[in-house]
Amino acid sequence: VPVTMQNPARSKPIVNLTGAERTAATEALLKGGIISVGSAEVSQYGFVWAPAENPTFENHEGHHYYGNTAKPLDFQATATQLTPGKRYYFRAFATNAEGTSYSEQRFIDMPAPASLATVVTGEVSEIRSNSAKAQGRVTHLGNVEQVTQHGHVWATVPEPDIRNHACTKLGVRTSNAPYESLLTGLAPGTIYYVRAYATNSVGTAYGEAVQFQTELADIVMQTGSVNNITHKAATCTGSITSTGGHHIVEIGICWGKAANPTISSHKQPAPNVEATFSVNLTGLAEQTTYHVRAYAINDRGIVFYGSDRAFSTTAKGVKFDINDYDDEDYWQP
Repeated sequence: VPVTMQNPARSKPIVNLTGAERTAATEALLKGGIISVGSAEVSQYGFVWAPAENPTFENHEGHHYYGNTAKPLDFQATATQLTPGKRYYFRAFATNAEGTSYSEQRFIDMPAPASLATVVTGEVSEIRSNSAKAQGRVTHLGNVEQVTQHGHVWATVPEPDIRNHACTKLGVRTSNAPYESLLTGLAPGTIYYVRAYATNSVGTAYGEAVQFQTELADIVMQTGSVNNITHKAATCTGSITSTGGHHIVEIGICWGKAANPTISSHKQPAPNVEATFSVNLTGLAEQTTYHVRAYAINDRGIVFYGSDRAFSTTAKGVKFDINDYDDEDYWQP
């Protein structure tokens, strides 16, 4: 009697990778499932992974596996000791007597370790005697979600830092972008160094230092009091309240009969360039109104003046005799 026998088809398992999610800086949670065990019981199943695509048992960096199963099931595992900054590829697998099957791959980019941010100092513009504007740009957050503070720091030393010098504080930044700071409280005619900075959880990073010099301001002077007035002389005081960043080579008092006299009329320099000074005006006419102003000349020959002040000389004294015990002559001014 003829007998017909049909051998069952031989097949490998069918497996699927249903999830791959980073859970820590060096770990990822993997989820998979055996859809079919194939023609024989599964002897081993799990996951393989590597920085290269399509990892296998022959070419992988890590794996996690389980024992046998005779029926489809879902499973999961945690991939550990992953290297920060690398892209990892993951596949689920299952093995039976016919061989090993792999799922489609998925990848995860592991975050690089936290580092200092990267920041660039831009140009300095709109320079005034006491202010300027500086540009900056955060080019990298440092592998963290945000920088907690950023801005510019400036001083008269080549490498200013935020611990010891003036700085702007522009707050949190979560993206790489340019920014601008207004630098205030600057001294006229002074060389400054400015650096962009950004602070994150690792520390503070600085851009390169950019040098600039503020504009000169006016020399501010005060014309003081006029004392010891006689018919031909007087004493006038003056003071410098701000140099404006200038190098002053001469100070003194100028005078004339018209308001707001200049050094082209008459002037009397002070012996030294000091914050306060006093000079004697001589050769004046009696009973005449004069105007005086303090003046200062810088090393470029530019003259600055204080406010106008007027005074009048007295009449000339009259000589007469007074007899006293010593029979001396006296003057009545």
